[in-house]
Amino acid sequence: MKMKSKFLVFLILSSNLAFASSDNYLAYYSNINKAELHINKIEFDSALIVYETTFKKYSNHFYKDLHNACLCYIKLNKFDEAERIAEELILHGYELNNFNSNSAFGLLIKNPVWKLLLNNYSILHNKYLETLNNDYRKNLYTMFIKDQKAASSKNMIYQDSVFYYQAIELENMFNKYGFPSCMVNKDTLNTKVIMIIRHYFGLVNRAKSNPEMLKRDCYLLMDFNKIQLSQLLEKGLYAGLVLPQTYLGMVSLWDNSNKYGNLSILVDFNTIQTSLHLDLTSDKIKEVNKNRILIGLPQIDLSNPYDLKTTWYSEFPFEEIKKALSTCDTCSDKDYADIAFEIGMKVKDSFKINPLLDGFILTDNSNINGVYYKGMYQYQKNKNLKK
Repeated sequence: MKMKSKFLVFLILSSNLAFASSDNYLAYYSNINKAELHINKIEFDSALIVYETTFKKYSNHFYKDLHNACLCYIKLNKFDEAERIAEELILHGYELNNFNSNSAFGLLIKNPVWKLLLNNYSILHNKYLETLNNDYRKNLYTMFIKDQKAASSKNMIYQDSVFYYQAIELENMFNKYGFPSCMVNKDTLNTKVIMIIRHYFGLVNRAKSNPEMLKRDCYLLMDFNKIQLSQLLEKGLYAGLVLPQTYLGMVSLWDNSNKYGNLSILVDFNTIQTSLHLDLTSDKIKEVNKNRILIGLPQIDLSNPYDLKTTWYSEFPFEEIKKALSTCDTCSDKDYADIAFEIGMKVKDSFKINPLLDGFILTDNSNINGVYYKGMYQYQKNKNLKK
């Protein structure tokens, strides 16, 4: 009983977003959401107005935002400005190979201004390297190796023990060295730190949904109240050191009560449309959107056609599937599902993004878990036929 009350206190503390203030980065994230919507609409001029205004106001710039701004300038043949942003990308971890291997930078590389960047590259790259704390990074890499060893183990007690005690170690390092810059920069360490944190919050969320778990084995020794990782992540979020999407991905693992919305995709054969789907009442969606605003995520607009524009669902093969289903006289339910899946996968495999959007780092909704088909049954002549 004592352990259960401890956990409830932890939940109350960790859900408190009181750190938010008028000078935090929520407006930065909101502006970037608007800029990316402009990009999806091929409105590069409008996107750049948002980017430049935002970059001038805030000192921390995420590399993906600089990357997108640079490509907007290239699309508009504004190569002097593109080169300026490219130099800042080098200060955020980009190397020459990152430009050379991405065809979206091709026009900039062929332009005479590229020589200026090449002349400045060594100085800029060394400045970036000087910002790195190699001892800190070595410790984080070592933690990641331990994390992966535990994650591959079939021994859940061992696994969860590693996740728990590494969270304590990670908190100590955050307090000693500061919040890691790898989540702002283009850095291979980024995904590794995220993985360590995700695994800890996966443990927290599993315990939240199963309090009995805390009454046995090693879990009796776990006191989630003593670990302030949640609060440190919130501070990093509001200080412009971790993206809202990254924050959500870390803290929501195995969280069935995700207050930011468990999105799925609706494939509607009645309206011949695909869209984001949230199986909630309108009041609940309003509540979800309020929570999303608190951490800088864009509000969910289920009627927004641009949310899936960069995914293969924007070219969903409704007509081909309808024809295939309606002409199959001997199909079972499983056969119908297999036919729709196979046709869909062919479109997915051949899907190519609008060339004007090639190279941008935009939110990709194609990997959302859960796809709901509405109205497809009307084309299945033998629905419920058993085989």
